[in-house]
Amino acid sequence: MRNMRPLFVSSLLLSGLTLAGCQTTSSQIQADPCAAANARITLGNLARNSAGDAYGKCLNELRTELASARFRARELEIQATDLEAQSASLNGERKQAALRLAKVKKQQAALASRLAALKDAKQIDEQKAQKLIAQEERLSGKISGNNQGISAGEEKSVSLEMLQLEAELAASGV
Repeated sequence: MRNMRPLFVSSLLLSGLTLAGCQTTSSQIQADPCAAANARITLGNLARNSAGDAYGKCLNELRTELASARFRARELEIQATDLEAQSASLNGERKQAALRLAKVKKQQAALASRLAALKDAKQIDEQKAQKLIAQEERLSGKISGNNQGISAGEEKSVSLEMLQLEAELAASGV
């Protein structure tokens, strides 16, 4: 009977630790599963993250972001190709405006693809990636209303901002 006491106490202690780990902040895992998954590795965090599926939720979130970035890059490529095709039936300044917009959209597609690839390869800090993606999306929003073309001045402005974004990406060590 005495030999059973240490086994009982240790299993009771282990059960208590597991329950304590599982009860803590399911809402924290739901709010930011990647922050929970990247928390310092302790027995409590492992139990909490496993019970709350923080690792699976974080992976799903990252996969969704990556798929979205790839889709966005592909969408920009398609828009650029469509603009080039449409420009064949246009003349003069309208043709040039459509070709300028196609060029800018191709540059954006390349930038979005590069950001997605770097994020996928984890060669860039998550916060830095989010900042660069937000800048790229702002830039995209700047020209999204122009479906037929852009002026030479707008092309120059957007191209300059894209070059600055590329330089910032290069400066981050990737």
